[in-house]
Amino acid sequence: MTNEVGPNSELIHAVLQGHPEVFGELVERYERGVLAVIARKIGDIHAAQDVAQEVFVKAYVNLHTLRHPKVFEAWLYRIARREAATWQRRNGARREVPLDHDIPAAERNGQLKEASQKLLAEVMRLPETERHVILLRYFSQHKVKDIAHILDRSVGTVTKQLSRAHARLRRQYEAIKL
Repeated sequence: MTNEVGPNSELIHAVLQGHPEVFGELVERYERGVLAVIARKIGDIHAAQDVAQEVFVKAYVNLHTLRHPKVFEAWLYRIARREAATWQRRNGARREVPLDHDIPAAERNGQLKEASQKLLAEVMRLPETERHVILLRYFSQHKVKDIAHILDRSVGTVTKQLSRAHARLRRQYEAIKL
């Protein structure tokens, strides 16, 4: 692993230097996004929570194989997609998450507001490429330039995917309101 500077670099370095308790900060930072990716793919929130635990265990065990800390998030989401696909092969075909399904991403009171639940459900209905840029931009607070680097795409491509995702979400929202 090189000495890259990024939002996760210090945490990853600390874990690799023998401080496993620091990995919990990475889990807290990414658990919502990982759970959302998995739940959308397998359609069962309880199973998704179990799969998410497996994802973080695999990430921890294999962290030493990560060459560039800047790509940790994309690497973690790849593990999540692979584990969800493995769960699907073992347990049956893909099922859609209902629009009113509660994917845990708590406000202060531990519950999502109804509007937030609907928005998250609509985000999870986006095509995979658009969903990833939306998750990275708004759930993980990355800048467009950083998303382009993480996903190995041009800034223009990421900008276009965000624009398409915004338009699609707007259309989906309008359809719900009618």
